[in-house]
Amino acid sequence: MPNEFISAIPVMCSIPTTAGTGSEGGKSSVITDPNGVKFVFGHPAFFSKLVALVPQYTEKLPPDLTAATGIDALFHSVEAWFVSEEAAIADGLDKSGIDRCEKFALDGIELVVKNLPKAYKNGSDLQARLNMQVAALYGAKAFRKGDLGGIHATSHGIGAYYHVHHGTSIGRMAVPVLRFNESKIANELWQSKFDTILKIFNKNGVAGDKLSDAVYNFLNQFGIKFGLNGLNVTEKDVEALTAMATKDPCQTNPFSLKEADYRKIYYDAWKM
Repeated sequence: MPNEFISAIPVMCSIPTTAGTGSEGGKSSVITDPNGVKFVFGHPAFFSKLVALVPQYTEKLPPDLTAATGIDALFHSVEAWFVSEEAAIADGLDKSGIDRCEKFALDGIELVVKNLPKAYKNGSDLQARLNMQVAALYGAKAFRKGDLGGIHATSHGIGAYYHVHHGTSIGRMAVPVLRFNESKIANELWQSKFDTILKIFNKNGVAGDKLSDAVYNFLNQFGIKFGLNGLNVTEKDVEALTAMATKDPCQTNPFSLKEADYRKIYYDAWKM
């Protein structure tokens, strides 16, 4: 971006009214084209210069949106944690930057696991609301590590195709994608990465021998529908969703996902 454009951008201050995207701590925005396809654009000049986290501004958010936005924050951190070191370095980070992003990710996951159920059950719990705002901000900082992975890639198409809230579509696709990823684990490094997050869920009272099981149990308390349940899906729809996910910019999945992989994930999600 030319310097004259950068200097023309006014100072931005942000006060989020949800605890989900964490965009107040990022440089990017999302636009949707007439066909419903989302595009991400951003520049460091778009960083907010001042951010205020005011939990009272989220106090009246209904339970379903509290859950949906919180789920989005959770999987910003989860998928950022899974971005490989090679992908992060290719995106311009050094080792200290990777370590910083990974700390944001793990701290963000724990904040969500501890606080989202509280905020969902009691919207006036301002401490839980504030902790969720911090979690959302941490999620945005964490995914500076990369462009996120298959959970976001598959959920974007659902949001565009069926007009489902982004956080809700994330909740629908998290388990199918995690199950697929778990089937591809072939070494101790990746098993350790999955187990690190699983331990956060387990120590905070969420049961599950695998991460996908713990995530299922965690999300189930919010009344989230899983997979493609209730969306009146056809085989033509699955092909359209597969094409959209394959072209999605979020491709820093733990294991590279090809068109056939996305198709399998959607068909597995269709059976849920």
